[in-house]
Amino acid sequence: YKDLPYDCKACNETFSSMEEMRTHLQRKHSYKKDRD
Repeated sequence: YKDLPYDCKACNETFSSMEEMRTHLQRKHSYKKDRD
C-alpha cells in the first residue's frame, strides 16, 4: 500500500502507475482524473 504512489480513495485501491489508476477511474467511476 505505502509503496504505491497512486490510489483511488473511494475504493481504497492502489495502483503502481497513473495509467492503471486512470483506467480504473474510467471503468469504475466513469470519469477522467487529469490531475492529483
